[in-house]
Amino acid sequence: MTARAPLVVSPSDWYPDRAAELVYAVFTAPECLDALAPDKIQRVAVCNDDVVGFIAWRRAINYLYWDLSWLAVDGDWRGRGVGRVLVEYLKAHVIQYGGSAIRLETPEDSDARPFYERCGFELAHVYPDYYDAGRGTCVYTWRNPSYRLVTVPESAAESEG
Repeated sequence: MTARAPLVVSPSDWYPDRAAELVYAVFTAPECLDALAPDKIQRVAVCNDDVVGFIAWRRAINYLYWDLSWLAVDGDWRGRGVGRVLVEYLKAHVIQYGGSAIRLETPEDSDARPFYERCGFELAHVYPDYYDAGRGTCVYTWRNPSYRLVTVPESAAESEG
């Protein structure tokens, strides 16, 4: 019996060509440009020096929410936990940097919806006819369970003034 090779999450710029190959194999050309854009934080899942997964995210404008922009797993590796490892990596990043939630959008007819729900994302809203007539998009959120908004009680604020 051989030991299973470890799955490692690494910066995508350590494997730029192989990360781009995976992205271009999964997404359309305009989507690829966005996924690989420099405004995103990008990581790859690597096993035996092969890039088997890709994730890209960015901090939303309010700095408390993070947007999961792109997630791709090599077809031969789907169903083997690669996507979950990447999503858990992102969750840890959001917790580390004090984020309150992760937001993502996916087409209403996407096969990925059950995966996101298994990863703890909840359906927040559906926008019907978003892409075209009859094809909507779903917005999902994952809330950081350790996030606590710190507020100053009114009585304390008044005593400082």
